[in-house]
Amino acid sequence: DPDAGEAQFKPAVLNGLYGQLHLNADGSWAYTLDNTNPKVQGLPAGGSLSDQLLVLSADGTAHQVRIQISGTDDAAQVSGATSGQVREDVVMTASGQLTVRDIDQGETPQFQSETLQGIYGQLSIDATGQWHYQLDPAASQQLQNGVKARESFTVLASDAKGHQVSQQVLVDITGTNDAARISGTSSGQVTEDTLTHTGGKLDVQDVDRGEAHFQAGDQSGSYGSLHLEPDGTWGYTLNNSSPRVQELPAGASATETFTVRSADGTTHQLTVQIAGTNDAARISGTSSGQVTEDRPRRSPFPGGRSKRQLRQPAPGCRWHLGVHAEQQQLQGAGITCWGFRHGNLHSAFGRWHHPSAHRADRWHQRRRADQRHQQRPGHRR
Repeated sequence: DPDAGEAQFKPAVLNGLYGQLHLNADGSWAYTLDNTNPKVQGLPAGGSLSDQLLVLSADGTAHQVRIQISGTDDAAQVSGATSGQVREDVVMTASGQLTVRDIDQGETPQFQSETLQGIYGQLSIDATGQWHYQLDPAASQQLQNGVKARESFTVLASDAKGHQVSQQVLVDITGTNDAARISGTSSGQVTEDTLTHTGGKLDVQDVDRGEAHFQAGDQSGSYGSLHLEPDGTWGYTLNNSSPRVQELPAGASATETFTVRSADGTTHQLTVQIAGTNDAARISGTSSGQVTEDRPRRSPFPGGRSKRQLRQPAPGCRWHLGVHAEQQQLQGAGITCWGFRHGNLHSAFGRWHHPSAHRADRWHQRRRADQRHQQRPGHRR
């Protein structure tokens, strides 16, 4: 500008359609694109826009600055349900809907239809973004109760130009308890005073990882105790000194039942049969007595009373014995002897007495008719 002092520009900040221009007095300028402008973002790759701004010199002379804006390809954006949950043996499927959007004008991306295989199941997705996850029962059985596992699948969407965008779909799988299967030796036998220990081994199968073992420990029963190892080895020891064991008669038996558990709590019963044996009876009490000729004395005996002397029969003895089979106790026993030189003898139900010869005969004749054996000696003693 030939005019003195006007060879410069009027500094200014100018707003355009798609950005802003900063003009300095020396004519230098800078344009900043408004990248958030939808029209700017809508430019596809190869597309363009033009922004024109008018600048002025010091004397007001106008000049147009033209800015050309070129578009680039913007990645599509995926939104929607990107995760799901399933539960072993309970909730076997999960599904969701994804959407994909490309802000570049004229570009409508779609999802790539495919089926993806995971560790515990598979996920399928169609072109519209509808996805479906199916849990594999066999693959998920190993999950313990409450334990979580996660599957991750990458799905793809692409536009007409082949530009792709990926999205992860996450599926959480929660395990449940599977009952263990227990087999092996589940019973044993012991015998009072003879065989006081028995044992065996149980086996456990459990598809849940890390649960194929037993809860070890000791249990006390009515007749003995049980010990169980983690590997299923068990042993039972009879408490042979227990009154319950010793009172078992020969031929009788008792049964102990114990409940054992595997690691996941699956129960199984062990049974032990205890056989009784005969224990020799112990007899105690008054085993002797004495009488004096012509002065009868006798030990206390229910129902005893004086009897008039009768004719003496031939010497002899009659006895009977009764035993309670289950309790092994002397229940009824008796013996009567008469016609001996020094008197007669009578014993019944654990008590006995020796009446004098003056009372023996009448007393014997009143004995019960159900006495079961009679013995007569060959000569007098």
